[in-house]
Amino acid sequence: MAGWAGPGGNVTGMWHDVKGLPVKKLGIAREIVPNAVRSGLIDDVSDVKGAPQRREIEAAATDIGAKTIRVEVRSSDDMTSAFNTFVGERADVVIVPQTTMLLNERKRIADLAIDRRIPTVYGYGLHVDVGGLISYGIDLPACSHPAASFVYRIAKVAQRPDWPAEFPR
Repeated sequence: MAGWAGPGGNVTGMWHDVKGLPVKKLGIAREIVPNAVRSGLIDDVSDVKGAPQRREIEAAATDIGAKTIRVEVRSSDDMTSAFNTFVGERADVVIVPQTTMLLNERKRIADLAIDRRIPTVYGYGLHVDVGGLISYGIDLPACSHPAASFVYRIAKVAQRPDWPAEFPR
């Protein structure tokens, strides 16, 4: 059975990409900046988790007649130029998706957003812990607790039964 309830093969674990969260971030961005028509999007093209989030945000923006200012980043070296582009393009708000590099660069991103006075909506609460304005997404530290359960189950069972993938609560 291939699917979330029984991924098959050697796949099991916690899946962090929850459909609908990126669109909710766009909605929150428009709530904190009510007349926002230009939303900046940091598009981390180095992480497979970035593309589905980008597609959701761009589709939702098109549906409401908003413009997405998408800036591709591949490394931490691209962050300053990304925010300079948002300033130059007069982004009303910036959305930071849930990717590993963007999480690792959270302090720098928060500092750039503050320095350029651009309201920014983040994918993880850990961004807010270092100065980010607001986040909407999963509680990443809480996702590590079930990981211990997976490790225990895998170590105790020689043949992996059909375990489901889990989603954050």
